[in-house]
Amino acid sequence: MRQGLAAEAGRSASKSRESNPRRARGQTGTRPPGALGTSGPAWSSAPLAPASSVRPTLSADSGAGLAATPGARSDRPEPPSMPRAFRQRPGGAPQPAHADKDSMPHVGPHDRPRILILGAGGHGRVVLDIVLQAGRYEVAGLLDNNPDMHGRRVDGMPVLGSVDDLPRLASDLHLSGVVIAIGDNGVRRGVARRVQQHGIELVSAVHPAATLARNVTLGRNVVVAAGVVVCANGQIGDSVILNTGCIVDYQTVVGEGAHICPGVRIGGRVKIEPGVFIGVGATVVPNVTIGCEAVVGAGAVVSEDVPPMATVVGVPARPVKLAGAGEDVVAMLLPTCR
Repeated sequence: MRQGLAAEAGRSASKSRESNPRRARGQTGTRPPGALGTSGPAWSSAPLAPASSVRPTLSADSGAGLAATPGARSDRPEPPSMPRAFRQRPGGAPQPAHADKDSMPHVGPHDRPRILILGAGGHGRVVLDIVLQAGRYEVAGLLDNNPDMHGRRVDGMPVLGSVDDLPRLASDLHLSGVVIAIGDNGVRRGVARRVQQHGIELVSAVHPAATLARNVTLGRNVVVAAGVVVCANGQIGDSVILNTGCIVDYQTVVGEGAHICPGVRIGGRVKIEPGVFIGVGATVVPNVTIGCEAVVGAGAVVSEDVPPMATVVGVPARPVKLAGAGEDVVAMLLPTCR
């Protein structure tokens, strides 16, 4: 019985060796030539090297990958180190470059010209926003002649005192200039002259969303709000306000201290003399003149010349009154208008 079992085990082992040539030859990890077919490449008959003996080396051909020693598999190259700007935060979100302290640019307190804004009312808020949006100047604060505003903050900016404090503050704060944010035409022009008497520069505030032709000329202390369009060869005088969304067409001249309100449309070759006020949404057709200190009512359509000091309203615009004592007053004031 035992002899029969032993003989059967011997026959099984012999069949196993015949069906597994690798085992029969005692070659672990190798195949005989042509074992995969007569046309396929033959495996090496050399035994596989132990995993501990494989040492990756940099390829001498391109330097772009890693090649193992003979007999070992080739490893893929390691991915390049991730740039600092795209490193991941613990939560998985990308970490921006500026989050790294060493990569943050140093901005000193006087890298931009420092200015003050004169006027802390509604128009002052508009001008402050324009200056901050443009980013050309550093705003040190605001001034206002209303004592109730002193020491308060307007949209995050301190009200440092009145206009009378300007000479002292100009020295203390090392100012490069001021922009006057006063809506009243006469007051704005008067303050501008006082500022110039102190030798302080008047600067303009132009919103980045305004569109000015390349050959437009701007005076000093001009405020250009968002959405304004000034076309070719426009001439804008000192202390002018071009308010939100107004359009000034080609070769139009806007005199000193004029205020063009939001949504006004002015045609080409119009002459607007100093101190003019044009109300919201008014339209001025081409080739007319609006005289010194005249007022155009909101929504009016001006189709002919407007006399100095007149107030016109309606469609078409018609005079409703003449200021002061009439023509004598106009004659007296006209030299100052021009």
